Amino acid sequence: MGFFDIGFQEIIIVLMVALLVLGPKRLPEMARKMGRIYRNIRKITGDFTKEFTKIVDEDEELKDVAKSLDADARGLSKAVDTETKGLAETVDTKELKNVVDAEAEKIEKALDIDAKDLQKTLDTETQELKNVVDTETQELKNVVDTEAEEIGKATKSADEETKEPTKTKDIESGSESMD
Repeated sequence: MGFFDIGFQEIIIVLMVALLVLGPKRLPEMARKMGRIYRNIRKITGDFTKEFTKIVDEDEELKDVAKSLDADARGLSKAVDTETKGLAETVDTKELKNVVDAEAEKIEKALDIDAKDLQKTLDTETQELKNVVDTETQELKNVVDTEAEEIGKATKSADEETKEPTKTKDIESGSESMD
């Protein structure tokens, strides 16, 4: 397959029609403009893809950190439970329960703070991604609109140029028939 998933024969036909419509003088100029449009679109979509991939990778890293913190908390809880059972026989259980409960409460508060911080970071990254997407979309729309206007002007100019010689020939042939 060729350019834009069209075959070689279709490209030749499009170039012949463009040559007929635009003429040999305007064809290179239009080809350059189309190349510029294509490059701009590729650049913008490439930048968007890079930013999106970067945000997704950061999001995955934050999720891994959250999982790690959760696993550490569960491991600590198991260790405390194990120690509690072992010490229950030698230490006053009420006093130990109070100490363990106080430690568990501290751990829970610390984990809640970490979870809230992580959620804030995720929300911020999501908003940044949305802003990037909106900005890139607007830039792409502006480029496409600008290039479409240029193509429209060039096509209109080419149409006027092709109509103008016909009018001149009609006037000349009309004056010859009067002679």
